[in-house]
Amino acid sequence: MAKKQIKEANNNIERQETYRNQLGRYKRAMANGFYFEAMMIVYSMLEDRLKSFLYYCGFFASRSTLKLNSKIKQAIIPVVYGEDIPARLPGFDKISAKVLFIRGMLKWATDVDGADIQDEAYLSELKRQLECIDIGGMLEVLDELNDKESGWLNYRNEIIHASLNKNIESLYSEIEEHVIKGMEYARFIDDQVRVFRGKPYVRKMLGLQNN
Repeated sequence: MAKKQIKEANNNIERQETYRNQLGRYKRAMANGFYFEAMMIVYSMLEDRLKSFLYYCGFFASRSTLKLNSKIKQAIIPVVYGEDIPARLPGFDKISAKVLFIRGMLKWATDVDGADIQDEAYLSELKRQLECIDIGGMLEVLDELNDKESGWLNYRNEIIHASLNKNIESLYSEIEEHVIKGMEYARFIDDQVRVFRGKPYVRKMLGLQNN
């Protein structure tokens, strides 16, 4: 992995300051029609909120890593993949991997009987925690983000990687709507993360720091 060139936020105070600053830039960008900058900020928020969702599900030992926590690895992989476990797992630096794992967990939580996992501490607490949020709403958001034909993430990729090849009228007539929709997704995911913050059952059970 390439060495990071930008210093990380070291604590909650620094993270909150960065969030406030970026939200301010987002509002100014939207007010002045700088939709490309606004979309970049929204995408970063989605990445961060999805990472936090996984963090509270015990995937990462700390906020500074994207490495799957070894304490839960054997339990969570079958939850997400069933019997079709790939030889190599995708890295969590990719937003698609975050979406994949969260969607797999949510589908599992709606299907599994709690009695069948009552002797498995991590899975039991994971199901308990996931049932505190709006699972149906979260699945709907993930599907709208990741739809192969009309998903928000595909639109964002076209904007970032191929905007100079687009019809200029189509480009500018649609981007504001997509930025606004992306922010709605980010705020919805943040609402679910806030629930976890108040009910961090998984991290407490695993003995992990909850900051």
